Amino acid sequence: MKKLTTIIAIMLVAVFSAQMVFAQGGGEAAAPAAETKKQEGPIEVLLWSAVSGSIANCLQQTADEFNAMQDKYFVNIEYQGGYMDIYTKLTTTLNKEDLPDMAIVSTELCGTYRLTPELLAPLSNYWKSDEEPWENLNGALKAIWGDAEGNPSCFPMGNSFYGQFVNADIFAAAGIDPYEALTSVKGLYETCKKLVDGGYCKYGASLDSWGGFVWYGLAAAGVQFMDNGNGHLGDPTKILINTPEVRAALYDYFYYFRKMQQEGLILPYGSSWGDESLPAFATKQCAICTGSIAAFNRVEKAMADAPFALAWVPCWSAVDLGHAPEGYAASGTGFCVINSGNKEAMQGAADFIAYSGSVVPQVRLDMNSGYLPINESVLNSTEYQEFVTNRFPAAARAFEIQQNAVVDFKHTNALNPINNACQSASAAAWSKVMSDFDVDINSVIDEMQTTLQDALDLWNATK
Repeated sequence: MKKLTTIIAIMLVAVFSAQMVFAQGGGEAAAPAAETKKQEGPIEVLLWSAVSGSIANCLQQTADEFNAMQDKYFVNIEYQGGYMDIYTKLTTTLNKEDLPDMAIVSTELCGTYRLTPELLAPLSNYWKSDEEPWENLNGALKAIWGDAEGNPSCFPMGNSFYGQFVNADIFAAAGIDPYEALTSVKGLYETCKKLVDGGYCKYGASLDSWGGFVWYGLAAAGVQFMDNGNGHLGDPTKILINTPEVRAALYDYFYYFRKMQQEGLILPYGSSWGDESLPAFATKQCAICTGSIAAFNRVEKAMADAPFALAWVPCWSAVDLGHAPEGYAASGTGFCVINSGNKEAMQGAADFIAYSGSVVPQVRLDMNSGYLPINESVLNSTEYQEFVTNRFPAAARAFEIQQNAVVDFKHTNALNPINNACQSASAAAWSKVMSDFDVDINSVIDEMQTTLQDALDLWNATK
């Protein structure tokens, strides 16, 4: 049976470009753990990581501190490639003793992990929902990292937030409040038109073209594209793109972005974010640069020679709500306890994750990445407040917006066993709409429905 499961996993990885698509709804309960062998010295707690650069350095410092503050466990970090690479290795490892005790996962893949049978040991095995570090998590973080009842499942390593960096000086000159204007894709179009037609900048915005951002726009509007509460209430079986609500939202999303492209209001489709979009924003050729708030350090560095007042506005809604969205999907990375069978090492993983959520590691991570604080204790720390005052005042408002957002799974990432297929399908749709102004948007949406339903049917047939 183990061999069959492994073969199925490998087949599905091939179908979806290493996508993790075999799962079982609600499959978060840990399998019976094997007895831990007695050993001399600290118990090794193995972490498989996908992070690099300054974030990897912060993670290693956190592990070093944890290892020094107690002598029962020793956290050992192994870099395993990208997030998809880690999942593939986890689900194709034949011997349970070769599994790590925890792994780092992106928010977009959180649902895939949680829907894979016997892969995780939910953190509710170790913490109560009214205990730290879970209790005081900010805003939408509980909705994506917890279960439908609000109990801890996984835990954020850092708190990212998708949206828009904004040149507040250009907006002030144009008499536009970015927090009121940039709440929908329609609002983004109207704002870019005012800025360009008014001669305030050459382009209104530079855009990320990653397919995943389509789903953030739906989440901001509370529009669910899969049944069973986007997978939060049970195994998803149907793609809902053909329903009037989802189709209308997707149509508006693609229509207004194509209109911006047609009218020359944005940098041309396909522009590199790092090599073209970010430099255009830093040199004031455009007033808006979309991206994760975790890119702050890169943005700050790019605009160092000619600084300007910087605002940051959360992701727009795909639908023109007539007001700011009530909720936003959180992004970023997080920790999961892997069901390795080593009970003591798994407990050590939970203890390490708890320490990672404390003030010192979180402040260090936030200041070295641009991540938002995960709770008010981090936000109000002296060191982080100095960072806000001297470098990134907009972070305080971003935290407040997230904190006051509706904590509801309809506003969060889907628990999605075909995440890679979803991102690929939306990226393909985006490309067709933006590169061919004659293509019918509704036909593109039809293709998304068919492609994703086929992918979901395959997952349900093989789980």
